[in-house]
Amino acid sequence: MLWLCGPPGVGKTTVAWEIYSQLTRAGIEAGHVDIDQLGICYPEPAADPGRHRLKAANLGEVVAGFRAAGARCVIVSGVVDAAQGVHAEEIPSDELTVCRLRADRDELVRRFTGRGAEVGPVEAVLCEAEAMDASDVADVCVDTSGLSVADAARLVIERAGGWPVLTGRSRTTAAAVPDDGPTGWPVPPEQPTTAQARARSSVGRGGVPG
Repeated sequence: MLWLCGPPGVGKTTVAWEIYSQLTRAGIEAGHVDIDQLGICYPEPAADPGRHRLKAANLGEVVAGFRAAGARCVIVSGVVDAAQGVHAEEIPSDELTVCRLRADRDELVRRFTGRGAEVGPVEAVLCEAEAMDASDVADVCVDTSGLSVADAARLVIERAGGWPVLTGRSRTTAAAVPDDGPTGWPVPPEQPTTAQARARSSVGRGGVPG
């Protein structure tokens, strides 16, 4: 499992979807999860601010379903607890790599305000970014400042040790990012088609979803 985390607007979902698309094009059975969708539950428990444990527990169930359906690897995108990181004890995964994405202050503001965000939330995002920069919640970190989506995805794969490294008779690795891949960050993010939205919670079995 590869989990991309970082502050809002840093490109977690965009880069995760790029890597997921590479996997399916390479014929690797893979799953993709947007962790934020697994924690929409209010009011949140007082003992679980941010609902991080809830998200991890739900992710554990989703991963088990992916595994039963034949997935060999899973990529996750979404925020984590800046103080405690991923609650890995809730997730049935033998190998979990957490990769934190970051961006320079001006770059992060540009991406986030491109979504139509107001000044107040932007300041909160910058505070979260500073907290994550000061934390050690991730195994590796990739600075996406000035990078295209394709370059960011390539760097994430490299920093994560060539993820995924699969064992067994069908051992393979993710396909290289094509040279003619995306050249810029979508701001606001491009909305997936209905088929793509369904595919985000399904197992890819070759071919680009949607």
